[in-house]
Amino acid sequence: MWPAQTITPAPQWRRIFWLISILFTIFIAIWQFPPSAIFTNLHSYTPLHTILETFAVIVSAIVFAVGWHSYGPDRSVNALILACTFFAVAVLDLLHLLSYSGMPDFITPSSPEKAINYWLAARFAAALGLLTVVIPFGRASKIKSIAILWMSNAFVYVGVVFWLVSYHPEIIPRTFLPGSGLTNTKITAEWVLIAIMAVIASVIWQQRNNSKAHYDSSSLFAAVIVTILSELCFTLYSDVADAFNLLGHIYKVIAYALIYRAVFIVNVKAPYARLRESEIRYQRILESMPDAMISLDTNFRIVGFNPSAEQLFGYSANNVLGHKLDLVIPQYHALEQAIRNNQIFDARHATPDQPHLHIENGRHKNGAAIILDIAFAKFELYGQPVIVTMARDITAQKRAEDQLYQLNLELEQRVHTRTAELEASNKELEAFAYSVSHDLRTPLRAIAGYSRILMEDFITVLDGNAREFLRRICASTQRMDQLIDDLLALSRMTRIEMSIDKINLSQIAHEVIRQLRTSEPERQVEVHIAPDIDTFGDTRLLTVLLSNLLGNAWKYTGKTSQPRIEFGLKPDSHTYYVCDNGIGFDMQYVDKIFGAFQRLHSRDDFPGTGIGLATASRIVNRHGGRIWADAEINKGACFYFTLDSQNKQA
Repeated sequence: MWPAQTITPAPQWRRIFWLISILFTIFIAIWQFPPSAIFTNLHSYTPLHTILETFAVIVSAIVFAVGWHSYGPDRSVNALILACTFFAVAVLDLLHLLSYSGMPDFITPSSPEKAINYWLAARFAAALGLLTVVIPFGRASKIKSIAILWMSNAFVYVGVVFWLVSYHPEIIPRTFLPGSGLTNTKITAEWVLIAIMAVIASVIWQQRNNSKAHYDSSSLFAAVIVTILSELCFTLYSDVADAFNLLGHIYKVIAYALIYRAVFIVNVKAPYARLRESEIRYQRILESMPDAMISLDTNFRIVGFNPSAEQLFGYSANNVLGHKLDLVIPQYHALEQAIRNNQIFDARHATPDQPHLHIENGRHKNGAAIILDIAFAKFELYGQPVIVTMARDITAQKRAEDQLYQLNLELEQRVHTRTAELEASNKELEAFAYSVSHDLRTPLRAIAGYSRILMEDFITVLDGNAREFLRRICASTQRMDQLIDDLLALSRMTRIEMSIDKINLSQIAHEVIRQLRTSEPERQVEVHIAPDIDTFGDTRLLTVLLSNLLGNAWKYTGKTSQPRIEFGLKPDSHTYYVCDNGIGFDMQYVDKIFGAFQRLHSRDDFPGTGIGLATASRIVNRHGGRIWADAEINKGACFYFTLDSQNKQA
């Protein structure tokens, strides 16, 4: 198949129709008004006939040459068949010329019938050749073998025709009778040729708008129509030197010229046009690239410089072409070495190397430094290796990275300083806790001791009011001691070192409930604990968490007729909960319940220091989670908490 081409534009077809119309008009005019004898005798016509046939032979030879030497991936079986066919046509037309009446004898005497036989053989060969053009044979992998085969067929065909016409003309039916003119055989052969050409013209017309047509539709259509007119002329002439014979030869020459034009457009003009389009497309791609594109030869001289490169470096392309790369990248030797090490110019590489990234310092025309991110790759241009260097200005990015690096250093220093301050603060807190644990408790224990002495030794000498006051002093010292213990416990929650392990919260909850039942065996509390609730966390802290939450639920259901406590995990979530049906609380005070020493109920009704929920909140926070509550007065309360999943990576 010949290479695909675009649809022939309408103006081209209009020119073809004008040409056909003019030639057809001339044919009709001569047919209706035959001119008187143009040539007085055959010898005066022979020179013109020789010129016309010589031109036809030359055009046939050019068609052969162009088709035979078509190149590239578009070379097709059709082009080769047509080329070989017109090689045979050129030889047979030459034999027709040499055998024409009035020419010197060529092997055997020249005669009209001898010339006509060569003529018909050439015409049938041309018709069959044109027929192959419109049949899409496609491209073949073994193109050389096909070329040899068809060239051999052409030689065999010419040889057989030459042998028959020159040495055994008696085998061939008569085509011309002196004094009578053309025989029925000759006229029938011409009409067969006309029928073949009509079929070819019909196929071309049907395929005229096919963008995948493998031939130049307009030129080939005109060649076939003109050939039909030529063959009609050769059915009408009665003398080898009359007007129809001359007009037939002229139309034949025009048809050959149109065939040459069709072959030339497809095999020569179209490939060069596609090459030019490809070059223009490549140039436009380079010009539209946002990155600077610099093409280099093997000596690292600049052979290409796109507009983005002009904008980046401040040079015009005309000012840098032919210069070394150091004009815009002063220290390019490291880049050169990287390219050499990757063997980018090694001809043994069957495919271009993958792009390689490199950081280089560039230089603007005004001397300003530019930091470049470079990718380079190799391709072939007219058989020569070329490097395409794609450079992107990353100066602002590098400066931002340097600033970010400096900020990170400063941040690390700040973190180090704040860590040291935190460690010092923790030490102060530990010292404070030690002071509270020892120094504050010493006078408190003295008060408690003297109060017990008064209660034990002097109870009889004290009146009722004094005994009540003394009892209150003892109770307050005990409460103060408990507050100190809870305060120290709350402090330890923020300082204790965590050890993350996989633990079973259900087992811990069961143990907490067992201890609560042991402390108050008379209470009957309905407890539901979901089985196999596993998580990751610190065992000691999560035990304290559940002790506080379940202990609160146990305490605040103390006055409920049918107390109920539930611990579980919400479906399709990582939210744990502890719920009860106890006294509950007013939700307007929910923000206070997780603060230290915050209580919503009387100590006489529900004893405690108000530290438990504050401790629970700190434990949850240390595990990266959060805790919240939902409650209603006299309908119970629910406490929800989550534990950060990152702790599960420990």
